[in-house]
Amino acid sequence: MPERVMVFVDGSNFLIELSKELNIQFRADRPPPSASRYVQQMIKRIGIRYNIIRSFWFASYQGSDEYRDKIRSYLREYEFEPVLFKKKDGKEKGVDIALTKEMLVNAFNQNFDIGYLIAGDGDYVGLVNEVKRTAQLFEVSSFSMDYQMIYALHLTLSSILMTIFGVHSIVRGICK
Repeated sequence: MPERVMVFVDGSNFLIELSKELNIQFRADRPPPSASRYVQQMIKRIGIRYNIIRSFWFASYQGSDEYRDKIRSYLREYEFEPVLFKKKDGKEKGVDIALTKEMLVNAFNQNFDIGYLIAGDGDYVGLVNEVKRTAQLFEVSSFSMDYQMIYALHLTLSSILMTIFGVHSIVRGICK
């Protein structure tokens, strides 16, 4: 497995869209612990094919510093490097920019051969196009179909849910 893979997860948008997809009510800034276990299962599947050298989880949170530390510890247990931002006045700030910066810096420094983005929406289409200019390969898993136009290797998270867990009802049980 010579390919070095970095995984970039927009945790906030992913969790918002996962909640909608599964028709389960939870807040992205206070998700059930099992929601990140779902992403860890996806990353394990990626790891079957590739050598994952780093996995980032970008998200916002609402609560105390102790709650932030709890989230960080939990994400590290699942081998994510957490990049967390405290919500200000109920608004998320910094997540998209931090993910973009981390991905561009690592791409331009040739720190990975394949980038893997897990996102809930199509916000990063322009970013993926820029990273592709550095000759890196890229894969995306997203609930958004916006990425289909820029390359063939786009897996919708809906199809991955079905592949990993068989049916949505099983995933609902996992994420509750």
